[in-house]
Amino acid sequence: VRPIDQHIKGFEAMGAMVEQSGGYVCAGAPKGGLRGGHIYLDIVSVGATMNAMLAAVLAEGTTILENVAREPHIVDLANFLNMMGADVHGAGTDVIKIHGVKQLHGCNYSIIPDQIEAGSYMVAAAITKGNITLHNVIPKHMEPITAKLRAAGCEVEEFDDALRITRTGELRPLKLKTMPHPGFPTDMQPLMTALLTLAKGTSIVTEGIWENRFRYVDELIHMGANIQVDGQVAVIEGVKELHPA
Repeated sequence: VRPIDQHIKGFEAMGAMVEQSGGYVCAGAPKGGLRGGHIYLDIVSVGATMNAMLAAVLAEGTTILENVAREPHIVDLANFLNMMGADVHGAGTDVIKIHGVKQLHGCNYSIIPDQIEAGSYMVAAAITKGNITLHNVIPKHMEPITAKLRAAGCEVEEFDDALRITRTGELRPLKLKTMPHPGFPTDMQPLMTALLTLAKGTSIVTEGIWENRFRYVDELIHMGANIQVDGQVAVIEGVKELHPA
């Protein structure tokens, strides 16, 4: 159900031989190594974008990747590879150009804060009527999550590298759809749905990325949530409280 065809398409465009049988994928580089190619992803995929970037940095010649993912961690990977001697341009846009280099070298690199970890703490504050300050985050990366939490009735203050999240009033219902960056991230969808089980009114959550993302809903229903799922859409009627299960 979650194909890797876009990953394979990228490798094959650089000259790799890829065979699939019996649940295994066997990939081999041609004699002389991978060579640059032109790759257009049919769907925006973070994993396929990263795999193509990693393969292309040491491939001979120039690789152009189109319709690629634009997530902050794609930009972070490009910055990391460039610090190791790669030649990657355009990360953060939908076209990435990579000139192959002969070799990479070591470096010291600080990875960016994780958007989903930070978002998890933000929702934790929201669902418990809490008041927390998150340090060492990049507020710009949190904007899709921040916007939805504000719409749901939370207060979010932004500082240079910190966020403060508080909630004192009722939770408000939302319409939410997951999308590739800069849309709302699919990994945050279950947390927002859990939050919206306590909102006053009807919320609609549409999953635009991954077809199996609603598998947790039955367990929330055991805890007293009122959620109806139809395909990729969940309709949530807010309840007063959840109970243990």
